Amino acid sequence: MNNFQINYELEDFLTKIDDQIILLGEPSILSEKSLKESKIYHLNTGGSKFRCKVIFHVCKLYDISIKNAETIALTLENLHQASLIHDDIQDEDEIRRSFKTIWTKESIKKALLVGDMMIFESIKTLLNLENTSIEQLKLVFENCLENLSLMVAAQNCELDLQKKEVCLSYEEYRTIVLHKTLPFFYLSFSIPAILSNVKKKEIVNLKKDLEEISLIYQIIDDYEDFEKKEIVNFFKLKDSPYGYLEDKDKIKKFLLNKVNEEIETNKIKSKRNSIIFNYILEQCSKKIDKIFL
Repeated sequence: MNNFQINYELEDFLTKIDDQIILLGEPSILSEKSLKESKIYHLNTGGSKFRCKVIFHVCKLYDISIKNAETIALTLENLHQASLIHDDIQDEDEIRRSFKTIWTKESIKKALLVGDMMIFESIKTLLNLENTSIEQLKLVFENCLENLSLMVAAQNCELDLQKKEVCLSYEEYRTIVLHKTLPFFYLSFSIPAILSNVKKKEIVNLKKDLEEISLIYQIIDDYEDFEKKEIVNFFKLKDSPYGYLEDKDKIKKFLLNKVNEEIETNKIKSKRNSIIFNYILEQCSKKIDKIFL
């Protein structure tokens, strides 16, 4: 299949996710504004659908049906958006992509309900997986819930750190990122792998393979989010090799070197997932170029 056909299929895939995600959620009971309406307001602030793009390519690799690929992408994109709503409250961010955040526009209580509703709807969406055995469904749910628990634990850790106003070491930072950022990347690979009957050991090893990619992705995000109140930020570490206000060319070179080193590592490993790993890293390179224009 040529690149034109793949890009056409990807655009169609992303359009379907956009169409389906707004349908998730219950309507109002009486005359109140529904949680679904508030969710749609948040979704309209935009986003790159990066995780959906990754899932599309992973599912191609594992020969997952387009219907099941849509279900996986819908589940994880909805979970991601829910995490952003909760993050905005925790980090006291009043603006997201030039729009007021839900907690600022409505209330903290309403924003919490919207995020909670989206989490519940995401888990329920997994039941739409087709041609899946009970054992596979059990593994998918266990995998999903276990990794969600890790992310919540990381959020709790961040709350505690913000209260103490501590300065983290790189190892502490790495530990938090591997609880916070890695799980979403991992689920994008592990769920298709489970549906494709990949051996358990290979699925478990995916998490180790994705560690450096998750760290690179988070460090790039940290540069963009430096002005936020978050303490868990690579450029605020007590042993960070670079400060936010240092020479931008040096920081750009540092980030691109990390990306390129990991790309070369994946080429040498030449595992089944290497091509997707490098797709993620290439998108990271594009993001770096955009940030440092």
